[in-house]
Amino acid sequence: MNKYIKTDIENAEKYMKSAIMNALHDIDSGEEDEIDLGPNISWNLFSNCLDEAGWKKDDDFEFWTHYCSPSKKCCCIEGSLYGQNCIIRVIKDEN
Repeated sequence: MNKYIKTDIENAEKYMKSAIMNALHDIDSGEEDEIDLGPNISWNLFSNCLDEAGWKKDDDFEFWTHYCSPSKKCCCIEGSLYGQNCIIRVIKDEN
């Protein structure tokens, strides 16, 4: 792989990770109740960001996953490997 492609992929991952981490923070802080991350988020990157941000897996469903943020907001995270947008939605706030 040429160095430009490798650098483009690395930069894209950094930008996507930053966007995901900022979205998780805004949901957890109560600034947002729903954020549409679009169809181009890798589930692997998203899952790693959830773990890094301290979110705990609550329950698993076929296309939806529930996580609880560090401040106890239970959220439904929707997405698929087939291009469906990734959406974070607060389903209950236990504060």
